Amino acid sequence: MTKKKAGIVDIAKASGVSVSTVSRVLGGSTHPVSEDLKEKVIATAKKMDYVPNLMGRQLKKQGSSDIAVIVQNLANPFYPDVLRGIEDYLWDDNKYSVMIYNTYGNTQREKKYLEDLRQRQIKGLIISTSAYIDQDDTIIDSLKHMMDMGVSVVVYDQEISGLETSGVFFDSRHAARLALNHLSELGHEKIAIVNSPLIRPSRINLYHDFKSELAVRGLDLPKEYDMEPLSVKDREPQRYEFENGRYQAQKLMELPCPPTAVFATNDLTAYGVLQYLSETGIKVGEEVSLIGYNNLFFSSITWPGLTTIEQPLAQMGEEAVKILLEDMENKTPVIKNLYLRPSLVIRQSTGPRK
Repeated sequence: MTKKKAGIVDIAKASGVSVSTVSRVLGGSTHPVSEDLKEKVIATAKKMDYVPNLMGRQLKKQGSSDIAVIVQNLANPFYPDVLRGIEDYLWDDNKYSVMIYNTYGNTQREKKYLEDLRQRQIKGLIISTSAYIDQDDTIIDSLKHMMDMGVSVVVYDQEISGLETSGVFFDSRHAARLALNHLSELGHEKIAIVNSPLIRPSRINLYHDFKSELAVRGLDLPKEYDMEPLSVKDREPQRYEFENGRYQAQKLMELPCPPTAVFATNDLTAYGVLQYLSETGIKVGEEVSLIGYNNLFFSSITWPGLTTIEQPLAQMGEEAVKILLEDMENKTPVIKNLYLRPSLVIRQSTGPRK
């Protein structure tokens, strides 16, 4: 038989006090209650395994104390690392709880989630949107409507054109500079890029910054070193980046004059390149140098270890939630855009040009 949950009426009877006193003690009210009485009520509540009704508290406050975070693909280690930064920062703050919504890059899901969040009357939203995929203005309109209702919104990773709000991003020009400085110092000039479809603002920025940094060094990017990515149609989001890396690595190595170095625009893609080269007997770090972009945990345990540009992902989450809390507390929030600087992590996958 299911045990009946204890309520404040039960606690009041067991403690020999009024219901209003129990409500004040357990609800954290500033109404004066003697220390002895507080201790008695709290001890009774613990003994009876009392669980507070958070939904009821929110209704009394006429709103939610939730912060929502929208991610594009939780199977991609990028997003859990960002979430870690958010949750670690909020760990000691009992005022807010975090709800996570995973869109898998599906704009219809994202629109449904935004409507759900609007009805929940959340206080704040941290979002990496997929609106750019379908050029869907209704998502931007939904975000604007939420902001008009007083919801604080902070974007991360993907900039949103037409939305005046704060955000946290990475300095992609600095990332490209670090990668090419390293490869140039090793003597590489025939450098290819392995990219994903250029639909995300972050990818577009990194791609153009990479080409600009090549030009600074007097190098160009031949068409054959800048291939069309693998089609995303009918592919699992969890495996796409990896399979795309394998696909483009094969095409590059089949060229009459293959590159001596490859820059993969994310670590998951780099793992696909690494696997293909290793399977075909090409020594990574000796015959071909490979550099990624993320520094996911797995990059330190692959063999050879992946040289990569580290994105401070947890810091991105921490900075995003800091800005969000400032906006939620200020009556006239100030728009703040923060660009975090990546760093170079050198491992065994890069070496001198042969």
